[in-house]
Amino acid sequence: MREDGVIELSQVAVLILAAVMLYVASNRTREYRDFFKVLYLAPVLAIIRENDHFLETYVFDEAWEVLAVVCVIYMGYILYRTHKRVLQQFVRFTATGPFICFANGAFIVMIFARIIGQQSLWESLLQEHHHRMIGRFVEETIEFLGYCFILIGSMECYITAGQFACKTADSLSLTQTIQPSEEGCVSSHV
Repeated sequence: MREDGVIELSQVAVLILAAVMLYVASNRTREYRDFFKVLYLAPVLAIIRENDHFLETYVFDEAWEVLAVVCVIYMGYILYRTHKRVLQQFVRFTATGPFICFANGAFIVMIFARIIGQQSLWESLLQEHHHRMIGRFVEETIEFLGYCFILIGSMECYITAGQFACKTADSLSLTQTIQPSEEGCVSSHV
């Protein structure tokens, strides 16, 4: 299976959207700001990992590992500075709908896709009709499903962050009414 195929490119597109939404959400809310700043780095790490072949071919051998280490160091720096708030925000986040999407997506990508993509499984199921491509296709497709769950969770975080931003703006303004809408917070004078 090609590293630059439709599934691989779709995975990267979904991960970029998820990372951007989480980053923007981290700037829109105080409620989960520090946790979202750490969480947005997870899709960034996945983007780096999904582009390992490209980075090794066009940049240098093991370039993806260097970028991943830099990303993890940055994540560690954020955690070091804000670990108490991140922990509190994480505990609150586990009771939300986006957490369920993220947990499902992470389980699918990190565990289920790896198990289902095992060549030995496909060899035993298909015996002489086994082709390595079948296992890779199934694994990549299931990974894409997991990344879609992560994207849905990111969308929910983005929407939730907008609602928190509207509530915060509402509590700060005595002469304006702030209401969530499709465009974000809409202000109307009272």
